[in-house]
Amino acid sequence: MILVVVLSGSLDTDPWGAVNLVFLLVFGVLLSRFTRTLVDSVNDGGDHLLVSRDGRVERIPLEHIVDVEAGYLINSGKVVLHLSPASTFGQEIAFVPRYALSLTGVGASPIAQELLRRAQAARAKSAV
Repeated sequence: MILVVVLSGSLDTDPWGAVNLVFLLVFGVLLSRFTRTLVDSVNDGGDHLLVSRDGRVERIPLEHIVDVEAGYLINSGKVVLHLSPASTFGQEIAFVPRYALSLTGVGASPIAQELLRRAQAARAKSAV
């Protein structure tokens, strides 16, 4: 679509065509930045999480989670797990849990809060 607009020369006669093109480019960059770090799935295994990405699955013990962040965009629902030691997916694992979006977009993610609480309890238990 963009290529057709540019090749047809309609950007010269339609100023909104240029605005639409810029909007599409900015939206595409933002969307790729948001989604490229996401894993395919995160499943709760009780004392661990099963994380999969591109056909690989890794078991991550809860005590390896040092921090849990709820998304940087309002109402994004994105949860980022900070790990130590790093997993095969890296030191951070990002995912969007099911039903993560709220109607208000305000307040902390209950899933992120619960994961942080369980990770802290698992680290305290393993330290004893």
